[in-house]
Amino acid sequence: MTIFVGRGIEVRARDECMARLVTHLVDLKAERLVIESRESLDHRDRHCIARVLRKASADLPYVHMLPHCEPGLWWPDAVAWAFGAGGVWKAMVAPLVQDVYNVENSRR
Repeated sequence: MTIFVGRGIEVRARDECMARLVTHLVDLKAERLVIESRESLDHRDRHCIARVLRKASADLPYVHMLPHCEPGLWWPDAVAWAFGAGGVWKAMVAPLVQDVYNVENSRR
């Protein structure tokens, strides 16, 4: 699992993390991205993803889903939470984490 860590204003940090994630997935030639919906903020993700894909001249099918509709969203959420919690929780999930990217929020 790869974790993208953002700091600062949540919406901007999510945009930066999303951009890095999409770039990473394009490089890996991923076939699909499933994103946990935040309903009223999904449009921000769509704009960010479109911008990255346009710049990369790439295509990456993606869908926003509510967590109760896609159980595959549960384990990454749990691992990311435990990693961020630190201490014994981070140690427990460390074997599942291959890479960690600290994303700088350049738009302040």
